[in-house]
Amino acid sequence: MVGKVVKKENSFVLLSVVGNLPISYKTNKDFENKIKNLISINNEVWVEFVVESISIKGNEHNIIDYDVAVIEFVYDEAFSTINENVSIATKRYEKNIYPVGGFAPGFYTCKCVDCKGYFVGDKQSSQCEKCAINKIIK
Repeated sequence: MVGKVVKKENSFVLLSVVGNLPISYKTNKDFENKIKNLISINNEVWVEFVVESISIKGNEHNIIDYDVAVIEFVYDEAFSTINENVSIATKRYEKNIYPVGGFAPGFYTCKCVDCKGYFVGDKQSSQCEKCAINKIIK
C-alpha cells in the first residue's frame, strides 16, 4: 500500500487510506534516515508499506493488539509525477487497487485538476496519484 509519512510532534506517523499508523520499530535504519532527510526538505515522504499487527500480552484479560506500518520502499520527490521511473510506478500499480479517487494507471499524459501538475495515467484520470490519495486520507 502507499501512504505518506509526516512528522507529528516528536515522532513520524504514516497517513494512509487504512488510517493513521505508527511506524514499526522494524523499519530499516536507511529508510529512517532517508525519511528524516526528505521530511526536512518536503515536510512529507511517500512510502510503500505493509500493515502488521503487534500484540502486547499482559495477563489473559489484558491483551492489546494494534497495527503498525512496516515501510518497504521510500519514494523520492518524483512520486506521482511525469518524471517518475516507469518500472517503480508499474510495481506500485501491481500491488495496489485502482482507481483511487480520480487516478487510475495508464500511459497518457494528463494534467491534475488539483495541483495542476502533469502525470502519466489513464486517459480519463482527473487527478495525479498523490492528490487522489491526499484527498482520501484527509
